[in-house]
Amino acid sequence: MSMRIRVGPFSASTSGRVGVSAGPVSVSGGGRRRRGGGGGGGGAGLLGGLIAVGLVILVVMWPLSLWGHVIHLTPSWHQLMNRDRAWMHEHYPLVGLRYVGAAAVLLVAVAAVALVAEAAGSPGRKRAAEREAAEHAAWVQRDAERLAAQRANAREQQRLMAERRAARDREAREAHQRWLDGPPPPFRPPGRFTHTWLEANVPTLHPGQVPLLLAELRARGWDDARIAQRVEPLLPNPSAMTRG
Repeated sequence: MSMRIRVGPFSASTSGRVGVSAGPVSVSGGGRRRRGGGGGGGGAGLLGGLIAVGLVILVVMWPLSLWGHVIHLTPSWHQLMNRDRAWMHEHYPLVGLRYVGAAAVLLVAVAAVALVAEAAGSPGRKRAAEREAAEHAAWVQRDAERLAAQRANAREQQRLMAERRAARDREAREAHQRWLDGPPPPFRPPGRFTHTWLEANVPTLHPGQVPLLLAELRARGWDDARIAQRVEPLLPNPSAMTRG
């Protein structure tokens, strides 16, 4: 003779049979099929497997029973655990299909809620996208204005530099013209007219110094052909030879 103990959806007997039951669905196994040792390990493994199945059923069936009972389609969890098959068949015929229908209705409801949430969030996302686009456009505009200001500043700097350069050139020309228009500085001939001295000094002679140079060269025995060959190409104004 064996005794059975039941706690919620789980049950166990003194013969070693264990089971789990969820309304019309029940699973059991184990027990002493033959005498002798070696059966305890298999019973423990089977008990663990049945407990795992029971937990899965509990996690799935409890919320599904709650939802199905709210929409008057399935029994409640308490009814599922405590009513027999006759009562279940009388009040909830085809209870398995009812649970399938409750699951389908739940999926449809979740999808509908998701669609409503999506539709409700669309204007906000649209406004956020428009605000982001406006901020991007403003950033692009500010960047373009900054680049335009930098280019305008660079052009202004180039203009100022060109004006300063032109002013310096004008001042240099005016100073040189004043130097040309003024009296020639004293001419100090070298001890010997070398090619190096001629290249370094003749191009910068004052026009009034050229006749003095030519006179000094002739005094030292330079003829006109030698002067024309070695001195004339170096003069800043070759016409000074004629005047010389």
